Amino acid sequence: MTSSENNGSSNPSITPISNHQSPMMVAKDNTTTCSTPLDRPEDAQAQPNYEITEERGRLKSVVWNHFKKMKVDGKDKAECNYCTRLLVGGSKNGTIHLHDHLKICPRKKFKDIRDMKQNILMRDQHNVDSMAGVNAYHFDQDESRKELARMIILHEYPLSIVYHIGFRRYSTSLQPLFKMVCRNTIKKDIMGIYDHEREKSMHEIEKNHNRIAITTDMWTSQNKKRGFMVVTAHFIEDLWRL
Repeated sequence: MTSSENNGSSNPSITPISNHQSPMMVAKDNTTTCSTPLDRPEDAQAQPNYEITEERGRLKSVVWNHFKKMKVDGKDKAECNYCTRLLVGGSKNGTIHLHDHLKICPRKKFKDIRDMKQNILMRDQHNVDSMAGVNAYHFDQDESRKELARMIILHEYPLSIVYHIGFRRYSTSLQPLFKMVCRNTIKKDIMGIYDHEREKSMHEIEKNHNRIAITTDMWTSQNKKRGFMVVTAHFIEDLWRL
C-alpha cells in the first residue's frame, strides 16, 4: 500500500500499517492485543450482571483490605472476604457501614481467634528454640513435671502416655536426669495446675469493676469422647483490653 493510496482512502480512521507492524485485534470483551486501549461505546454498555471491578490507583481506606468491589446488576457492591456478604460499595456511600460490619462479622471473629492461637503457639515455640543456646543450665525435676502436665492438657494426651515405651525413651534421650512419674502423679499435677489457674481467674474477676458476659459451649473430647460444658467469661479490664 502506497502513501497515495492512503490519502485517497474513503475511511480516514484507517492508519497505515508497515511490513513490521501487525493490525490491532479487538475482542468482544473490549480487550486488545496491544498496550493502547480501544474505546468502543457498544462494548462499554454490555457489562455482565456480576463481576469484580478493580480501580486504578490505591484505595484510601484500610477497610478495603477486607472487602473487594463488585458489580451486581450494574450497582457497586462490596463483598466481605470472610462471610461473602454484599454491602453497598459506592464511593459516595462512605465506608462507615463497612467498618461496622467487620466488628460483628462472625467469620472474621473466628479467623481472629484462630490467628491469635497460632501466634501464641509460634511465640511459645520461638521461646523454646531461643532457650536451646543457653550455656548454663540447671535441671529442675519439678519444672519438667509441670511442663509434662501442660503438654498433656494442651494436646489432650491420655494419662497413660507416661507408660509408653517410645515416649519414655524419647524423654530419656533429651534429659537422662528426668525421672518419669506414674499416672496418678501426673493426674495430681494436672489438678494442681487447674486449681492454680482457677485462683488466678477468680482474682482477675474480683479486680474487674465492669460487667461480665458469660457464655457456655458444649464440646466433646477427642480422646475419651466425653461431653463437656465450657463456661467462658468476657470482660474489659482497666487498660481497655478484652
